[in-house]
Amino acid sequence: MAWLPAGAQTFGEFTGRVADSTGAVIAGAKVTITNVATNVARVTETNEAGNYTVPFVSPGVYDLQAETEGFKTALQEDWTLQVGDVARVDFSLELGVVTEVIEVEAGAQMLQTSSTAIGAVIDQRAPADQWAQLPESRQAQH
Repeated sequence: MAWLPAGAQTFGEFTGRVADSTGAVIAGAKVTITNVATNVARVTETNEAGNYTVPFVSPGVYDLQAETEGFKTALQEDWTLQVGDVARVDFSLELGVVTEVIEVEAGAQMLQTSSTAIGAVIDQRAPADQWAQLPESRQAQH
């Protein structure tokens, strides 16, 4: 088994600049990095100089997206990040307008991973066959 020395780096980093098509920097642009394998996303904003940094990124393949009001969203796909890499990904946003808005009103129910309890809501007036479908308790009755 190999041991890593104290302070050994096990992450990478994304950094870059967001500007418009003329080269003028865009402050406050939202930059999202998404791990392709896990679909886990991290979001940051550009500073007043149009720069962003996302440190402590696990190695993997990522899609990066930059967006701000009044510009078309820019997407850069399949960036491979290795341990210790500092990957520079710059964006040039084109002027544009939002032509379609998709509103999501409800998401999928989240899986409860912190409890092994099984629950259900049963109407007290429900037929007896619904009561029979409940799982039996595995605890000893005293």
